[in-house]
Parts: sequence; C-alpha cells; structure tokens
Amino acid sequence: MAYLKGQVVAGDSILSGSHSITGSLEIFNDGSDDSFIIKSGSYESFKINSDGVMQLHVYENSHTPPAKLGGIFFHSSSMYIGLSE
Repeated sequence: MAYLKGQVVAGDSILSGSHSITGSLEIFNDGSDDSFIIKSGSYESFKINSDGVMQLHVYENSHTPPAKLGGIFFHSSSMYIGLSE
C-alpha cells in the first residue's frame, strides 16, 4: 500500500511514464518477500527485501558499467563507488 498525493494505492499497481511525487511516499509491506523493487529490463537493479536489506544487481560477467560520480555497483565479490566521472 502506498500513499500518493493523499490517495491510498493498494494491491498491485503499475504506473508507466513519468511521475513526480511532492511530499512523502510510504510503502507498507504486506508480508511478501520483496518490499520494493526497481527493474531495468529483465533484471532487478535495486530492491529492499522484507528484512529491510537493500540489494543491488550483481554483475557476474565481465561487464563493468561506466563510472559515475556517486554511483555504486556490485560485481561478484567487490563493491565499487564512483569517486569521479
């Protein structure tokens, strides 16, 4: 369940296109395994599980995304933080 502009959104909801939220967004987990997921194509880029643990997509092949200032990515057993462009 989420509150968007004073309205309660419950159940499975899909928003497409561009959206702007002014104020706060609250997401309440209904007990499912994953509370919050951001997908990019076929993989989960970012998620927060039911224990509150943040998980990043793990790059397991030789692909390394370009460095971005402030960016974070996880590759096999290493975590990278972008300190410069």
